[in-house]
Amino acid sequence: MAAFPNLLPIINALPEGVVIISRDRGRIVEANDAFLRYTGFTQEDLLSAHFIDLPFFAKQVRRNLIRLYIRALHGRKEGETLAVEYVAPDQTLRNVILAASRFVFADRIYVAFVLREEAPDASSWGNCLHLTYEPYMEFHPSELLMPPQDLDDRMSFLKLAGRVLRVKYANSAAVDLYGGQGGSLTGRPFVSFFNNTDDAIRFLDMLSVVGQMKAETAVASRGGLPAEVEMKCVVRFGSRGEIAALYCSQRDLSGARRYEAIIGGSRVEAEFTFNQPFAGLAFLTPPHPLERPEAENVDNIIDIMLEQIMVMRANQAMISIYGSDNTKFLMKPMRDLFPDAALARQVLKELFVIKTSSVAIYSSGEDESSDEETLSHVLIFRATFDGADRMNGVLMTASKHDSDYQPRHSNKKNEEQNEEEQSGEGHSEEKHGGEEQNKRKAERRRTERRKNRRTPPPA
Repeated sequence: MAAFPNLLPIINALPEGVVIISRDRGRIVEANDAFLRYTGFTQEDLLSAHFIDLPFFAKQVRRNLIRLYIRALHGRKEGETLAVEYVAPDQTLRNVILAASRFVFADRIYVAFVLREEAPDASSWGNCLHLTYEPYMEFHPSELLMPPQDLDDRMSFLKLAGRVLRVKYANSAAVDLYGGQGGSLTGRPFVSFFNNTDDAIRFLDMLSVVGQMKAETAVASRGGLPAEVEMKCVVRFGSRGEIAALYCSQRDLSGARRYEAIIGGSRVEAEFTFNQPFAGLAFLTPPHPLERPEAENVDNIIDIMLEQIMVMRANQAMISIYGSDNTKFLMKPMRDLFPDAALARQVLKELFVIKTSSVAIYSSGEDESSDEETLSHVLIFRATFDGADRMNGVLMTASKHDSDYQPRHSNKKNEEQNEEEQSGEGHSEEKHGGEEQNKRKAERRRTERRKNRRTPPPA
């Protein structure tokens, strides 16, 4: 990339990984050789990439990275560091310490992140994990677990691993999900967290060979009730190939299941409903559940949320309504779905209050001298909330519309009607006469269009 030709030889001589990012939404402009060794990327891979979007950063880590970046950008880092655990290119689990600092080059402000490999402080790392939404658990074996070479002994090994891999650490979210005794899960075996023992064996079979696995499964949550989660696990192998530790996090799928329930009972019915060609459908979701905004600075908070809520799924009808394609429409912010910011802000406010909102889009008449408007299409929104009354998704439906339209919020018609009712009778009579004239003009245009459709084309 060579954004800093005089600086690159210096940072390449450092043993720590160094990556320099700009103020342009955190784009990477330079990385030294040590950083490439840490991550397995090439300079071409990192060209104009966003630092927090690198795939080895988990969702809970990214939020802390953003906070560290902002504090460094404004010169308020005060020696703050962040411990990160990731899977290295050789498929081993590594611990690094991230520090950020601000510097100015050619009148531009940059932030440099330094990665130093070091075992994180246990208490600091635990405090960080306790702040995350996703359940996280660390398992250590109570005896040596060496995967056997003989396939005949494999099932016995997997059953043994399910019993002797026991929880050494679990964050607060994991304790809430599984209902630990006395607020702790320490000592519970790996197999006890699954609703079906065969699912635990399936995970361990893959993990002992590949070292990592991600799949949907059913777990035995608090009170013994089954819960559907996406479980991600990574193994740390010892020097002799034994299983030294197992790290697992779970993502609750109840929000996705509620979305499927909204649009249909079974999966087949849901797919049929979602992909039908007559109305556009889309599902939007924020990166994490959103709290209802306070009255103070509500517009600023709403504007931030409108950039965070993204289109995660959309059918072809919705994509064609916006004249886009699948790659450009997905991950589009909710703000970009409206012709102006005020309209988007009003809709999101209503979703937080009554969970539903709608916007009517009107197109102008064919005769430019006429004030007549024709309803073009309607956008309807429905928000979903979790048990803590936080918004976790928005379902959107729309009909097709013409290219020439004027936006209008659903309540605007009512406001105009109230103003007209308060006007004098003379004005009402004059308006009534004008409406009759407009209706006659519209009828003449429709008759002319029907006549033109019946006229055969010239030979």
